[in-house]
Amino acid sequence: MARGRMMNTTVATDLRLNELSLEAHWAYMMAIPHLDRDGIMLGHPQVVAGRICPLRPKIGGKMAAIIQEWVNAGLVISYQSENGPVLYFTGFQKNQNFGAAYAREGKSIFDPPPGYIRTETGLIPEEEYELLSNSEPTHELVGVTQALTRARAEVKDQVEVKDQERGGAMPPPARHPAIAIFHSVWDRYPNKLQTETITSRVHDLDLWLEACQAWANKGHKPTNVEGMLDFYDHPDRFRTPYKAHHLNGTGPPLTEAEKSKLITRANTARGNLRTAEKFGSAIDPQWQRDIDAAKEHGLL
Repeated sequence: MARGRMMNTTVATDLRLNELSLEAHWAYMMAIPHLDRDGIMLGHPQVVAGRICPLRPKIGGKMAAIIQEWVNAGLVISYQSENGPVLYFTGFQKNQNFGAAYAREGKSIFDPPPGYIRTETGLIPEEEYELLSNSEPTHELVGVTQALTRARAEVKDQVEVKDQERGGAMPPPARHPAIAIFHSVWDRYPNKLQTETITSRVHDLDLWLEACQAWANKGHKPTNVEGMLDFYDHPDRFRTPYKAHHLNGTGPPLTEAEKSKLITRANTARGNLRTAEKFGSAIDPQWQRDIDAAKEHGLL
């Protein structure tokens, strides 16, 4: 396990984190450096206390209640494994810039949390894994699945050639689905630094495909990866009103996975709006579109 972990500045305004009690908030931050490369640690309260606050027995005595606060807030998933109770920190991977370093860290000794699949580049939700392997994807994910299928085949061929030429395999980031999407749109791969940036920041694959295609359609250069990531972070800059083909009734009904994603986006948008209003910060127009979309489908 690494001796340190990344901490994103967004923790300052994360609504779920800042609604915790001060002790639970502090303990959560102290736990981050002790997580393995998948964001998992042993979950027995006494073990957690011994790891994160061995010199603060008063807080250690409240650890069971503190862990339950984390779980109730959706920041942690508690589950049983062969090694006993374990905790998975749900936001861990999005704040870590592992890149190729992921493969160099020791493998997790814990089973993946419920609803997740372990891959060679980290844990991903089962529905995302199914997206990569399902030969009959849902209507909304047809484009990204086809792109990934083509890209995986191209990467596999290159891996076999490289293995024959130099007796080694391509680095794991080259097989990352976000890089496969990039290649399917541009017919080229990003450089090493760009690859690490993309793999550390992209988690929504269908949104990433939209952003890459929109960037290409506007005639921008493929070398401007930061521009593509800016589109990815602010989809309102290239999208028409959110999922118009659903909202005007011309598209097929949403699948359960799509409903779940829409609810998650809407709840995140609500939290972002409350935080922005409280601190007087800028409001992203996409937040309201996400909320309106969920309401339109009766999900809020």
